[in-house]
Amino acid sequence: MKSPLGHTNSMWQKLISFLKNWTLPVSMLVGIIGYLVVDALPLSMVVRRGIVNTAEVVQPSLIFAMLFLTCCRIDYKQLRLHRWQGLLLGVQCCLSALLFGVAAWTKGSAVSLVMESAMLCAITPTATAAAVVANKLKGDMSGVIAYTMLSNFLAAVVLPLFAPLLHDSEMAFWPAFGAVLARILPMLIAPFLLAVLVRKYSARLLRLIVGVSDLPFYLWCLCLPISIALAMKTLLHSNIGVGVAISIAVVSLCVCLVSFSIGRQIGRCYDTPVAGAQSLGQKNTAFGIWVAYTFLTPVTSVAGGFYAIWHNVYNAWQLAEQRKRKSSAP
Repeated sequence: MKSPLGHTNSMWQKLISFLKNWTLPVSMLVGIIGYLVVDALPLSMVVRRGIVNTAEVVQPSLIFAMLFLTCCRIDYKQLRLHRWQGLLLGVQCCLSALLFGVAAWTKGSAVSLVMESAMLCAITPTATAAAVVANKLKGDMSGVIAYTMLSNFLAAVVLPLFAPLLHDSEMAFWPAFGAVLARILPMLIAPFLLAVLVRKYSARLLRLIVGVSDLPFYLWCLCLPISIALAMKTLLHSNIGVGVAISIAVVSLCVCLVSFSIGRQIGRCYDTPVAGAQSLGQKNTAFGIWVAYTFLTPVTSVAGGFYAIWHNVYNAWQLAEQRKRKSSAP
C-alpha cells in the first residue's frame, strides 16, 4: 500500500512535470489573471501607478539578464551575417512599406488606422527572447541574435521615415532616429558586451552560467506574465470601439502568422527554419507599444498588445508540438 508521503511526492512530481511542459501557457495565464485581479482590487491610483512602474522596471531587467545569459552560451565569433537574414530584412521592410502605403492612401479613415496597426506589427523588431525560444526549439541561436540586432537597426531607420508622413509630424529624422536608438541600444548592446567580457576574462563565472540548464528560458517565463499583464492593460484601457478592436486583432494575427510562415520558408531554404521563423515572427511588443505612443496613433498600441498574445500562443504551440514529436520518437 502506497504511503501518504509517497503519494504526496508523486503528486508534486506530476505538478512539476506539468509546469515544466506547459510553462509558457501557465505564465501567460498568470499574467492575464494577475492583471484582472489587480485591476479589480479597490487600489488607489498611487498604488496602481506604483505597480505599473515596478513592472516597467522589472521587465527590462529580466530581459537584460535573459539576453546576457543567452549571449554567454554562444561564441561571439559565430555572430556572422547570413543570406537568409538579408532576405528576412527585405521581407520585413517591403511588408511594412506596403502596409504604410495603404495606410497613407486611406489616411483619415478607419481602414488607415487598421493598416497603421498592421504596419506597426510588421516593422516591430525581433524580441530578445526569440533567441531563447529558438534555442529551446533546437534552432540557430546565434543567427537569431544577429538578426535581432539587424532588425532593431532597421526599425530605427524606417520608423523615422514613415511616421512623419502619416501624421504630419515636425520631428526631423535624426532626433527620431536618436530616440529609437536610445530605446533599443541599452537592451541590445550592453548585455552582448557584458557577455563578451565574461567569456574573455572569467571562465569560472562562464562555466557557472552555462551550467544552469534552461535558465534564460525560465527567466523569460518570469518575464512573460509581466509582458502579458502590460499587454492586457493596453488592450482594456484603449477606449476604442469593439469593431476597431476586432479589426486590429485580426490584422495583428494575420501579420503574426504571415511573419512566422515566411520566416520559416526562407529559413528552410538555408536549413535553418526555426531561426527564420523566430527572427521574423517573434516581436518586441513592448517596443512596438512605445512606438505607437511616441510616433504613431496611440490607439495602434493595441496591436502590440494583441501581437504579444498571438506570438506567445504560437510559441506555446511550437513547444507542445516539439514535446509530442520527442515523446513519439522511437
